[in-house]
Amino acid sequence: MDKVIIKEKTSDTLSILWLGLIIYTIGILSEDYFQLYNIFVFKLLIISGILMVVFTLLRFISFSNANRKKEIWGLFLMILLWNGIMFIRSDMSEITQKSNYLLPYPILPYSAIFLMMLPLKNLLRSFIGVTYMVNVLFLFIFFIPIIEYNNGFRQFFLETFAIGAGFIYITNKYHSSQKCFIALLVLFLAFLVATLTARRNLMLTFGLYMLIGSINIVINGKIKSIESKLIAILGSFILLIGAISFYMQESTGTFSHITKRAKEDTREDVFIAFAIDMANPKDLILGRGVFGQYYCPGVDKDENDEYNDYRNDIECGYLQIILKGGLIYLILYLLIFIIAIYKGLKSSNQLSKGCAYILIIQLIDLAPFGLHAFNTKTFMIWLAVAICLDLNISKMKDSEIFDILFKKKKTLLPWEKR
Repeated sequence: MDKVIIKEKTSDTLSILWLGLIIYTIGILSEDYFQLYNIFVFKLLIISGILMVVFTLLRFISFSNANRKKEIWGLFLMILLWNGIMFIRSDMSEITQKSNYLLPYPILPYSAIFLMMLPLKNLLRSFIGVTYMVNVLFLFIFFIPIIEYNNGFRQFFLETFAIGAGFIYITNKYHSSQKCFIALLVLFLAFLVATLTARRNLMLTFGLYMLIGSINIVINGKIKSIESKLIAILGSFILLIGAISFYMQESTGTFSHITKRAKEDTREDVFIAFAIDMANPKDLILGRGVFGQYYCPGVDKDENDEYNDYRNDIECGYLQIILKGGLIYLILYLLIFIIAIYKGLKSSNQLSKGCAYILIIQLIDLAPFGLHAFNTKTFMIWLAVAICLDLNISKMKDSEIFDILFKKKKTLLPWEKR
């Protein structure tokens, strides 16, 4: 139980996908941190990460890799078709301008949906194996986003290096107590970083992961005796009271940033500008393509410290989906997520249920932010969708899930091999 042993070559190869996302993130964050955007080493990391992901997708994409109903595959193809239309309706000259094809938001996130066509069990094994290592790494580097002033940097950092802990903690039934504790520690540190830097959407996301994961720990019997459960509940209550007291005491000191921003409305003007500029029914229904913009002067500055009149993104996932693909894309997106949540919650195992909880958190996260990016979070979300919709996995019992996906394999001695 202590660790996942990945013996299949397929799982080893699929690990390249997750490692590619990490390498890409390191390149993007290095450019941002050092404010150097044409350095060969950083570009090499970025391009290498993209190629690793693309290689893995092209190597394993197949409709035969997952067992799903025809209706689900039909919805999947409709989403792919609409993504294609979103590209066609865009100004394609934007792709090559300012290396837009390398940035984490415009094009690359749409590749995550292809996880639904990869060999799911091996994909999950590879994700768990890489996540275990990244969780330990995060314990040594969690302070980096605290000393970096850029909010985009913090968002991307935490959504790559800390988000996998949420998957581990929510699916705690299949992991050792040590792994679950490390995952909880990672989530807590990520929540602390988000609090100290006043990232309200990240506080919500990591707070929900900790809350749901902790509830699952009690339900799944990780804490077995009644006495231990009472101690855990009492300890959590004491910690909550202590945290509130500490926050109140330090509200004008350590936590002054979040205290100041708690009641601050930083997006009202942006939302109003978006509503005015997107009032055309055609734009609302069809969107403006993957490079779609909206008129919103006086918010963003360019490299010359001059205000841009048009913005590519809006800090609300639902509105971002409408901007790029219209209400049609929003309906398709919500439809596949809602179906996945429903089937996941109906499943007889905690893996599918845990993935359904992750998708619920994502739908909540889309309100304050939740933008899709080319990072671990977006790919993890689509992995959760794939697991919830897989007919084979949904029918498995927890014991079968553990034996097939999480059980430590015995290494045969030479004379035991057949």
